[in-house]
Amino acid sequence: MPDVRALSFNRPSAATVHPSLAQHTAQPTQMESLADAVVRLNATASQSEAVDTIFEIAISLIGAGEVALYTVEWKLAMLRLIGSRDIGAHVLVKMGAGRIGEAALTGKEYVVDTEVAPPGQATDDRLTLCIPLIHNDTPAFVLAVYGLLPQKRHLQKGDLAVVRFLKERSAPALLRFQE
Repeated sequence: MPDVRALSFNRPSAATVHPSLAQHTAQPTQMESLADAVVRLNATASQSEAVDTIFEIAISLIGAGEVALYTVEWKLAMLRLIGSRDIGAHVLVKMGAGRIGEAALTGKEYVVDTEVAPPGQATDDRLTLCIPLIHNDTPAFVLAVYGLLPQKRHLQKGDLAVVRFLKERSAPALLRFQE
């Protein structure tokens, strides 16, 4: 298959097509809806970009303060950290150990329904959300959310739709880049 990355396509900008569209062409810095999340996740070009997009979804749509993403290594019965934002998370987690390992083992999310703890260390008692990302009915990754942004004290009803989206749609976006 020929390498087409070097090809360029001359397409008119939205401003050229219609001046009123120019205001809508700027890349948003923050996702505003689940529809934005779907588009952005499906448009990722690498696994690291998919990881960053998942973090953006958690931060922008849920209000996550600190996040970590683990890949499930079933043959080793371990979870391996593949990325984190604003927190020093454990590099390895034993399958079934703590809420992260339990989420990987059972496929069930963990959601705190009380006021969220202030920022601190990556410990089970600080977890706000623990979301297994499912592929073929099996957890392939686990997203851990530690605390919420300062302006958000509690999870809200709409946040659960985002949790469901992440649980059901994120793993395939990450797995398509693995060999």
